[in-house]
Amino acid sequence: MPTNKWALLIPKWNIFGTALATLLTQIVYWMLNYHFSQKEYFIPFEKGKVLIMFLTGGLLSFAGLFLNEMHIVPRLIIKTGCVLGFPFLLYLLGFYEKVELQAIRGFFTKWSDLRNLGKNLRSLKGIQ
Repeated sequence: MPTNKWALLIPKWNIFGTALATLLTQIVYWMLNYHFSQKEYFIPFEKGKVLIMFLTGGLLSFAGLFLNEMHIVPRLIIKTGCVLGFPFLLYLLGFYEKVELQAIRGFFTKWSDLRNLGKNLRSLKGIQ
């Protein structure tokens, strides 16, 4: 008789029960690990943003599973588009703060002008 209560899903649902039991076990493990780690050394994570990023990435990854029957070239193009579109999807979901968007704009402004490439590369020399 299995001792783990999640293991009861395996005889009933076979491989799907195994996957679900693993997922539930990992979620409980993460929650316990997070709880006791935060008690030991508190780090103020933005849990809402972490959840948005995790769910968005998970949905894009899961959607990619439906493309496995396609030919390789269109499949690679679509999956590459999903990877490249991930930060833009986060933007549409209001993930970034105003300061982060300003920093991203500053980065593109600085590095998009190829005439200043040498100057920009030399400016990296003093970074530790």
